[in-house]
Amino acid sequence: MKYSNPEAESAVLSAILFGKTQYLDKLTDEDITVGSYYEIYRAMKNLYAEGTPIDLITLNAELNKLGKGNLMDTVIKIADSYMKGENHDAYLKMVKECTARRKIREGLAFIQKQLEGEDAPVEIKANILEFFTNISVMEQEGSTLLKDILLELAGRLEEMSKNVNDTGYYTGIASLDSAMGGLHKGEMTVLAARPSVGKTAMGTQIGMRVASRGKVVMVFSREMTKLQIAARMVANTGEVDGQKIRIGKLEEEDWDKIYKAMNEMSKWKMYIDDRTGTIGEIRAICREIKQKEGLDLIIVDYLQLLKPTRRADTREREVAELSRGLKELSIELDIPILVLSQLNRSASNRRPTLDTLRESGAIEQDADNVIMLHKPDDDELEHDELELKKEVEKGGREYVECILAKQRNGRVGQFPVMYNPKYLRFESIFREGDPVD
Repeated sequence: MKYSNPEAESAVLSAILFGKTQYLDKLTDEDITVGSYYEIYRAMKNLYAEGTPIDLITLNAELNKLGKGNLMDTVIKIADSYMKGENHDAYLKMVKECTARRKIREGLAFIQKQLEGEDAPVEIKANILEFFTNISVMEQEGSTLLKDILLELAGRLEEMSKNVNDTGYYTGIASLDSAMGGLHKGEMTVLAARPSVGKTAMGTQIGMRVASRGKVVMVFSREMTKLQIAARMVANTGEVDGQKIRIGKLEEEDWDKIYKAMNEMSKWKMYIDDRTGTIGEIRAICREIKQKEGLDLIIVDYLQLLKPTRRADTREREVAELSRGLKELSIELDIPILVLSQLNRSASNRRPTLDTLRESGAIEQDADNVIMLHKPDDDELEHDELELKKEVEKGGREYVECILAKQRNGRVGQFPVMYNPKYLRFESIFREGDPVD
């Protein structure tokens, strides 16, 4: 097996010298294995970065500056070997493939080193998968012609138009679905709130709604156990008092509702994991499920309880790594990810904004959509809103503001929803004049 190709490296450098400077955007320091060729490549890269045209004269000057003027004889040989035609891309591909083979060979040593360590098998698997995923080959690199992108977009739009009535990714909360059109593939949506406002209840409810439409849902919880989450889901689905389930004080009619709810829920393809704690483990598990049976939605409860793959010097940088990792996973798997997050304590007595996302501005940057839940005090509300709040509370519900603080591809805004603490359920509030979904 060939791990280097000096002839191809020379051909690529000659192509750069005669105008194919865009190849410098695709090459890395690892791609050039011949020592003299590497020094010439480095000089070309310096000229390219400065915006200086690359030719025999400018390259000679740059090599002299680097103390490598003796390489001009090699440059002349490279220039003399230039071949006109359309094969330069093929030579570049050969160079990149050799680099990929070398990296894969390094991967064998990496696997051995991982097996000699003390990490758990799931973490070892995640590290190995990450190592090999980061190995680039030519087909995965470079830009795409706009025409090809538009063809792909047309295909996606046709698919969407055929499934315009498909509500599989809807949250089940009508006012939220009206504002967002449900969750979207390749997007990371952050659901943030202070403790005890209901972010876990809403996140779980969204997962239940998506699973009930025949989609595969994976829930990672570091906040509650599997049994606690399942109990909340039964209360929501069966309309059984959540407090009764919690303390086990159930009546005969409650059991009927519980069994009916369990029978319905057992048909769902919904996985719950209360042990996994690192982004590497999440990535490995989700890739495996996606490959075996497909995966449609990931829910993480909640971001700040995850552990980073590697320690950073500040907690903010660790959270930024977690946030970016989840965003990249949503793009890689082409599915929505719903990430629950805490808000800073400074948001406890006021309506939250994007800058109150806890521990990292990177969350705001990475998220495609940010939903915030807030229980307003009476003095925060206008007269009509206050009257509505009182009306909601009369029925044993809680008045909650749902703030759509960011929507990368849509409008922002806020609207009230009501939370039923008995059944751990969020519901829309419809007022006269509101559009009906």
